[in-house]
Amino acid sequence: MARPHIEFIQAQNLPWARGAAGPARPDCDARILSRDGSTGALSAILRYPAGWLRAAPESLAADEELFVLDGELEIGGKRYGRSDYACLPAGYPRANARATSGAVVLTFLSGPAQVAAASGSHDQRKLVAHISTETRPWGGTDDVGNPGLQNSGVRTQWLRRDPDTGEESYLLAMLPWVEERTESHPVVQEMFLLSGEITGGKVGVMQPGAYFWRPEDVVHGPFGSRTGNIVFMRAMGGKLTTQFFGREKLDYRAPHRPVLPPELQPYGGQAVTGMLPY
Repeated sequence: MARPHIEFIQAQNLPWARGAAGPARPDCDARILSRDGSTGALSAILRYPAGWLRAAPESLAADEELFVLDGELEIGGKRYGRSDYACLPAGYPRANARATSGAVVLTFLSGPAQVAAASGSHDQRKLVAHISTETRPWGGTDDVGNPGLQNSGVRTQWLRRDPDTGEESYLLAMLPWVEERTESHPVVQEMFLLSGEITGGKVGVMQPGAYFWRPEDVVHGPFGSRTGNIVFMRAMGGKLTTQFFGREKLDYRAPHRPVLPPELQPYGGQAVTGMLPY
């Protein structure tokens, strides 16, 4: 069963659940953003408690992308602080993993969160060992797969391109913008809003912590932002391209009407302005 259309949920409204991410992290609280019922792949916010430690070498059976929202996580001598990113392929050795003071980490797993033998065998092509996005220069709009962004003052930080599938992860930083054309993409779009606001004419106002999983070929828009915004984006199932349709005037006071599966509808309210995105 593929993941359902989620557009959008405020992560702050989801409950924390101990061990919900899987057996590899039984002692971490998790907010599950979305999960594939067939493959076990998931997107979640993990909360590592202060003093969390894995001293013995281990690896995971799935690829893991991580983006630190708060605190600090250490894996194999590398320290990941606020806004740091990594993509650690399945089988990547993880010795001396710890969160001395605790950490809150946006986490994406390509399969079940299960511990595998620490053989050290992994796909080196997929490894992104460490990126400090706060100190790394921002690039332009080249190759983002959406020509509508070209004139919106957007800046990009490319984080990952899968060498086999073309799937991508990146940050977008945007000045106030508006796109009144509706559009669709032949691949899944997944987003987590890190700062600012985004208004979707059919779904309402997204605040920091907003998350969506938009299946392929879903027509969406118009969208815009009066504040500007920074988002964590993933294109799943291939490289992002865009098809545009007609124009619709954007209502910045659009009512809150998220698209949610039944199990998330109890948590579909709006976040309180000023809340942290986790």
